Amino acid sequence: MEQSRFQLVLWCALFAFLCLELLLVGVRRAWRSYQGRVHAKAGLAAERRAESLLRKRGYRIEAVHAESPWRVRVNGELREFRLRADFLAWKDGARFVVEVKSGERGRTVASAETRRQLLEYALAFDVDGVLLLDARERSLERIEFVALHAPLARAG
Repeated sequence: MEQSRFQLVLWCALFAFLCLELLLVGVRRAWRSYQGRVHAKAGLAAERRAESLLRKRGYRIEAVHAESPWRVRVNGELREFRLRADFLAWKDGARFVVEVKSGERGRTVASAETRRQLLEYALAFDVDGVLLLDARERSLERIEFVALHAPLARAG
């Protein structure tokens, strides 16, 4: 009798644990979904602010979420990717690709990830320049990449 009671308690504990685990999985999914919606909503608001800022600064918007094919050869094999920039805009006869940043990270050219992204855009899009727009600070910077033709020598 004592053993069957112990087994019943054990099965009930196992069942309660499984129910709790399922509940936690559901809560985690709901939280991630909520965060995604909040992030998307913030992104749309940042894009609206960015578009307004560009227009106020005299830029004419050509495209929102502009795409460009980008080809890379890897060991002789051609691979194609699609790049998507936030805006293409014109000012004074020059065409620019615009990257909008609104989060905590990557809002300045000091971020290596942002520099790489902007350099890729400069190469892939048929533009005269690259603009980095910080939607939080409402700042707009024209980024120019200056090539050093000779690599720096490494000591050692």
